[in-house]
Amino acid sequence: MSAHIRKKISNEKCMFVEQSTISALSALRINGIIPAMASKNYCLLLAITQCDSPEVDKRMIDDKFARAALDLTRYIYQPAFTTAKNKKWSRGVIPVTAIGRKEDGSPCVNENNELLSNAEINQENIDIAVLFCLYNAILAANEDIKAEWESYKGINLLKKAVRNQKNMLKKQSNDLCDIIKVIMSDKKMYDAIYCRECPLEKQADIGRIV
Repeated sequence: MSAHIRKKISNEKCMFVEQSTISALSALRINGIIPAMASKNYCLLLAITQCDSPEVDKRMIDDKFARAALDLTRYIYQPAFTTAKNKKWSRGVIPVTAIGRKEDGSPCVNENNELLSNAEINQENIDIAVLFCLYNAILAANEDIKAEWESYKGINLLKKAVRNQKNMLKKQSNDLCDIIKVIMSDKKMYDAIYCRECPLEKQADIGRIV
């Protein structure tokens, strides 16, 4: 990405030279795959990797990749993110690094991306990325449980099999709600994710089935 930043960045254009960036990031392949997916309640999280590298352009580091994230969704991966929006998938962009930087802000790797002998390993946002995908998967699973629960409306509850199934669904939903509460115990957990949308949070309040 750093190799394809425009010499002069303006608000009117993508900060990257679009065609060369699309080619370098294999964006055409991704943009071709995503619209063909029929998945329901999918999660599209784009990770900007190796954000700790000394080769990263300073203009991206200064705003912690906020502008880069925005332009990736608007221009480079626009078809993929438009699909995600139309299908009401959860989505976002997050800068990640398994190595991180030292406390003084200097890199832990050299220009060849080789680990320095005095490196201070400090991963950033990989755990957040995993938790966001897990969080979305749990919300989706709970939506499926709610739909099945609703399908039993009007059915004779005196039937033992129906009662047992509804009791099992209730327990499963309650367990998922407990996990959601734990994951969301830190309200600022997902602040590192740019352009974040999670439609399943807005469709219905997640609560225990009564």
